[in-house]
Amino acid sequence: MKNRCLNFFKGLACIGVVFGHAKFPGMFGDTVVNCILWSVPVFYMISGYYSYSADGKSLRKIPRKLKNIFNITVVSLGIYFLLSVMYELVTGNLLEWFKNNFTISNILSMLIINDFEFVHAPHLWFLPSLLYCYCILYIAINSKKIKYIYYLIPIIYIIRVLIVYVPGYDWHYKQNVFLGAISNFFLGYYIASNKKILDKVNSNTLISIIIACLITIIIGSIYELDSSFFELMTIPLSISIFFFAQKNPKRYILGILEKIGVKYSLFIYIVHMIVLEVVVIVFAKLFPIKHSIYGYMIPIVILFVTLILAKGYYYVIGRLKRNSFRVT
Repeated sequence: MKNRCLNFFKGLACIGVVFGHAKFPGMFGDTVVNCILWSVPVFYMISGYYSYSADGKSLRKIPRKLKNIFNITVVSLGIYFLLSVMYELVTGNLLEWFKNNFTISNILSMLIINDFEFVHAPHLWFLPSLLYCYCILYIAINSKKIKYIYYLIPIIYIIRVLIVYVPGYDWHYKQNVFLGAISNFFLGYYIASNKKILDKVNSNTLISIIIACLITIIIGSIYELDSSFFELMTIPLSISIFFFAQKNPKRYILGILEKIGVKYSLFIYIVHMIVLEVVVIVFAKLFPIKHSIYGYMIPIVILFVTLILAKGYYYVIGRLKRNSFRVT
């Protein structure tokens, strides 16, 4: 069934991801980032939810999903890798770049916590982490041990909130398969396998929780509370958004965001960091004298350009498919 409400939130979430990396300046930028922290957890919940089959065929679905995510991951990382190589080649730092980044510790970091900052693609941690989730799901279903992963969900949420106090903490500690993916992915799967849970929650209650969480996050941003506070508020916020969308699949909210969620969200997620790099360079060349308004313009321009590229990409793909169909 087409879930219009969920597609709306997918569109909103992918825009949130863009603004999370292309930040607005000052307190306003921090507030926006804190308010959209629900985006990635909801994407994982969606993936987990739609991995479940009521007819017991979940295992059959997983290999196809694995293949799809693997292909997207390889292509995405390949694009960023080639662009990074070209940049380092032009700047004359290619050998040094290879020497500094392709060490054993860095390779392990890429494989374990999916750290791809060296190719200017930190956001791509999401894809291999999702790949790992499908692998874990396959093993858990096959071995009939999935209930043990359910027990881990609240523990992982607690660790994610508290890990910011670990000495030497940086964002890679929580944006990985262990603390950023498993809990949300398997929560989505659990909800799909126990849909009666949705019946126990009232939509108006969910709206109240969403509004209360957002207001609390805004207040916390104004008072510059530490990140553990926002992590704590993001848990009920993301779960409530996901529950609300699943309970109200036909609810119409905003058509343009619904369309973005259905058609363009993956492209925007993958490509926006490339657009960010280009737009920042162009602004620096065109406007050597910095003005405070540029900080507010740049994120909007990045989003607008990425949307245009997404629309152009799918238009071209659509034309190629139609032409191919006519030829055959």
